[in-house]
Amino acid sequence: MPKGFFYLIGAQFTSGLADNALLILGIAFLSEQGYPGWWAPLLKFSFTLSYVV
Repeated sequence: MPKGFFYLIGAQFTSGLADNALLILGIAFLSEQGYPGWWAPLLKFSFTLSYVV
């Protein structure tokens, strides 16, 4: 495989890891602030929507 492929896979992995870390921090913030439980799936949906679009 070309060398650039491994750089691309590494960048995708790092980006996905950072996205999930931000999502976990956002969910922790919501629970810390006392928001209802239905906010967490809404936050996950907005992260997924922004990734797709």
